[in-house]
Amino acid sequence: MAYAKNGLAALTILLSACGTLTEKPKVSMYEEPANGEFASIEFENSEPFIYENGKPSTNYFSVIKWTAGTFKDKAVKIYSDSNNCVDYQVLDLKKKSSFNIPADQYVTFEYSAFVNSDKVFVWCPNRITFTPEANKKYIVKNTLHVNDIRFATCTAQLFDASEPEKPLPFISRDEHPVFWAPTSPRCEAKDLETVKLVTESRGNFECTVKLGSRSC
Repeated sequence: MAYAKNGLAALTILLSACGTLTEKPKVSMYEEPANGEFASIEFENSEPFIYENGKPSTNYFSVIKWTAGTFKDKAVKIYSDSNNCVDYQVLDLKKKSSFNIPADQYVTFEYSAFVNSDKVFVWCPNRITFTPEANKKYIVKNTLHVNDIRFATCTAQLFDASEPEKPLPFISRDEHPVFWAPTSPRCEAKDLETVKLVTESRGNFECTVKLGSRSC
């Protein structure tokens, strides 16, 4: 009887784990705050967008040739859970470039430059947490860096729109926990317990293969 009970318990745990694997994060289009204090934020790629060895470049070679395009497209998601980065809302950048966001509380977003081809989806994300001040406008700039034919990264910086050349400090969520399900945390909650402020976030390229044998 004890073995049966243990077996049933193990089966229950297994089924629960399978259920977790099939769950998906809650995703919706971003809705701006209807009331309360808020700030505004705008996302833009730096001009020029690509830097090689610290210098502006228009030579789109190496990693950029993984797929057709120059990663000029961009995507932004704001996480409903600023601590763990799971459920999120997507900003519709095709309709507008500036959005109102809640003020005087942590806001965590992911800013990605990407290319979406028929074979692969390649993107370079930066996850940032900061506390917007009410009635202020912020700008986030994304820059692509090509070091050599094998290696490229992207960086993001946050600015007060009234001082567009002076980067503001924020929390970079670049330490990603190991995740094994769609609903696993994408950020380390401890980042907000022992706060380390930076003025630049650096992301690495990520890739999803769609069809065929091409690898990322």
